[in-house]
Amino acid sequence: MNNIPEEIKITVSSKDKHTIIEIDGDVNLYSVSQLRKNISQLIDDGNHSIIIDMKNVRYMDSSGIALLANLQKKIKTTNGFFGILQMNNEIKNILRLAALEKYFSIYDDINSLP
Repeated sequence: MNNIPEEIKITVSSKDKHTIIEIDGDVNLYSVSQLRKNISQLIDDGNHSIIIDMKNVRYMDSSGIALLANLQKKIKTTNGFFGILQMNNEIKNILRLAALEKYFSIYDDINSLP
Protein backbone atom coordinates (compact mmCIF):
# COMPACT_ATOMS: atom_id res chain seq x y z
CA MET A 1 0.00 0.00 0.00
CA ASN A 2 1.26 3.43 -0.92
CA ASN A 3 0.95 6.04 1.85
CA ILE A 4 2.04 9.00 -0.25
CA PRO A 5 -0.67 11.64 0.13
CA GLU A 6 -2.70 12.49 -2.92
CA GLU A 7 -2.45 16.14 -3.86
CA ILE A 8 -5.46 18.19 -2.85
CA LYS A 9 -6.48 21.22 -4.86
CA ILE A 10 -8.13 24.30 -3.38
CA THR A 11 -9.82 26.95 -5.50
CA VAL A 12 -11.08 30.18 -3.93
CA SER A 13 -13.77 32.34 -5.48
CA SER A 14 -16.58 34.55 -4.25
CA LYS A 15 -20.31 34.81 -4.72
CA ASP A 16 -22.12 37.77 -3.22
CA LYS A 17 -20.84 38.08 0.38
CA HIS A 18 -19.48 34.51 0.48
CA THR A 19 -15.95 33.22 0.02
CA ILE A 20 -16.32 29.88 -1.77
CA ILE A 21 -13.55 27.34 -1.13
CA GLU A 22 -13.77 24.47 -3.58
CA ILE A 23 -11.90 21.37 -2.50
CA ASP A 24 -10.84 18.75 -5.04
CA GLY A 25 -9.47 15.52 -3.56
CA ASP A 26 -9.79 13.40 -0.46
CA VAL A 27 -10.02 15.15 2.91
CA ASN A 28 -8.05 12.95 5.25
CA LEU A 29 -5.18 12.85 7.71
CA TYR A 30 -2.72 13.61 4.90
CA SER A 31 -4.50 16.66 3.47
CA VAL A 32 -6.20 18.20 6.49
CA SER A 33 -3.22 20.28 7.67
CA GLN A 34 -2.91 21.98 4.27
CA LEU A 35 -6.63 22.71 4.26
CA ARG A 36 -6.59 24.03 7.84
CA LYS A 37 -3.69 26.35 7.07
CA ASN A 38 -5.20 27.76 3.87
CA ILE A 39 -8.75 28.20 5.16
CA SER A 40 -7.64 29.62 8.52
CA GLN A 41 -5.56 32.19 6.64
CA LEU A 42 -8.63 33.25 4.64
CA ILE A 43 -10.59 33.71 7.88
CA ASP A 44 -7.70 35.62 9.49
CA ASP A 45 -7.59 37.85 6.39
CA GLY A 46 -11.16 38.97 7.08
CA ASN A 47 -13.31 36.53 5.12
CA HIS A 48 -16.22 36.00 7.51
CA SER A 49 -18.62 34.11 5.28
CA ILE A 50 -16.97 30.82 4.32
CA ILE A 51 -18.60 28.18 2.12
CA ILE A 52 -16.78 24.88 1.64
CA ASP A 53 -17.74 23.44 -1.76
CA MET A 54 -17.30 19.67 -1.54
CA LYS A 55 -18.62 18.59 -4.94
CA ASN A 56 -15.19 17.12 -5.81
CA VAL A 57 -14.53 15.48 -2.42
CA ARG A 58 -14.96 11.74 -2.76
CA TYR A 59 -13.80 10.72 0.72
CA MET A 60 -13.53 12.32 4.15
CA ASP A 61 -12.22 10.68 7.30
CA SER A 62 -12.66 11.73 10.93
CA SER A 63 -9.84 14.28 10.70
CA GLY A 64 -11.78 16.04 7.93
CA ILE A 65 -14.93 16.10 10.02
CA ALA A 66 -12.93 17.54 12.92
CA LEU A 67 -11.53 20.18 10.56
CA LEU A 68 -15.03 21.25 9.51
CA ALA A 69 -16.14 21.48 13.15
CA ASN A 70 -13.07 23.53 14.11
CA LEU A 71 -13.45 25.88 11.14
CA GLN A 72 -17.10 26.43 11.97
CA LYS A 73 -16.17 27.20 15.57
CA LYS A 74 -13.48 29.63 14.43
CA ILE A 75 -15.78 31.48 12.04
CA LYS A 76 -18.50 31.75 14.70
CA THR A 77 -16.05 33.64 16.95
CA THR A 78 -16.08 36.37 14.26
CA ASN A 79 -19.91 36.29 14.09
CA GLY A 80 -19.44 34.99 10.57
CA PHE A 81 -21.21 32.37 8.49
CA PHE A 82 -19.97 28.85 7.71
CA GLY A 83 -21.68 26.55 5.24
CA ILE A 84 -20.99 23.39 3.30
CA LEU A 85 -22.02 23.09 -0.33
CA GLN A 86 -22.67 20.02 -2.49
CA MET A 87 -21.58 17.38 0.03
CA ASN A 88 -21.99 13.86 -1.38
CA ASN A 89 -24.48 11.48 0.21
CA GLU A 90 -21.81 9.14 1.55
CA ILE A 91 -20.21 11.91 3.63
CA LYS A 92 -23.66 13.20 4.67
CA ASN A 93 -24.45 9.71 5.95
CA ILE A 94 -21.26 9.68 8.02
CA LEU A 95 -22.27 13.00 9.60
CA ARG A 96 -25.79 11.64 10.19
CA LEU A 97 -24.41 8.52 11.91
CA ALA A 98 -22.18 10.68 14.09
CA ALA A 99 -25.20 12.90 14.95
CA LEU A 100 -23.39 15.90 13.43
CA GLU A 101 -25.51 16.57 10.35
CA LYS A 102 -27.63 19.22 12.13
CA TYR A 103 -24.50 20.91 13.48
CA PHE A 104 -23.60 22.14 9.97
CA SER A 105 -25.46 24.27 7.42
CA ILE A 106 -25.41 22.05 4.32
CA TYR A 107 -26.64 23.29 0.94
CA ASP A 108 -27.18 21.26 -2.23
CA ASP A 109 -26.99 24.19 -4.62
CA ILE A 110 -25.02 27.44 -4.72
CA ASN A 111 -28.23 29.38 -5.44
CA SER A 112 -29.72 28.22 -2.14
CA LEU A 113 -27.08 30.02 -0.05
CA PRO A 114 -28.46 32.75 2.23
